[in-house]
Amino acid sequence: MLQGTLLNTRPVSVHKAFNKSQELTNNTNSLQLANYALSASNHYQFHQIDIKSTFLNAPLEDDVPIEVPQGLTRKKIFLVLQLIKALCGLRRSPLALHNHLSKWLIGVNFTQSISDPCVFWKPAPDPIWIYIHVEDLALFGPNLDQFQKLIQKHFEMKDLREANLLLRITIHQVQNGFSLSQTHYFN
Repeated sequence: MLQGTLLNTRPVSVHKAFNKSQELTNNTNSLQLANYALSASNHYQFHQIDIKSTFLNAPLEDDVPIEVPQGLTRKKIFLVLQLIKALCGLRRSPLALHNHLSKWLIGVNFTQSISDPCVFWKPAPDPIWIYIHVEDLALFGPNLDQFQKLIQKHFEMKDLREANLLLRITIHQVQNGFSLSQTHYFN
């Protein structure tokens, strides 16, 4: 990095959600992993997808004023900007994305788990289980191609194919199931 050289002249917006007096509370329990045993015993596929531009997919449900980027203000004119989509770093963004994904999944006939709001499933003939962790979706089922085509129509995503790392758990897929390990914590 060159000292004294201006590297970036783009305006940067700063959200001021921390100024709100009402704090968001998270009443959900700590998240648990989806049912690996069911998938392994039925020889289901286990894939992972990553939603691109994660939070920009989620509309915000309440008002979030943002500071006008430096250089956009005019003399004697006060501008106020309103944030309409979630941004990375905004405290409510993960919840906004989860609500947006949940609404979409329920709209395409998935059922949300009562005990873990991050788990969704669709019954036979082609059952699918989905576990959501922020922008990462773990998919379990006998045939995932049709669902992946459907979700690609609504969200821009990166198909990571067979899952190999989820929530810091290493996944080794083998012919008759898969094994889970966290040996990287011990090395």
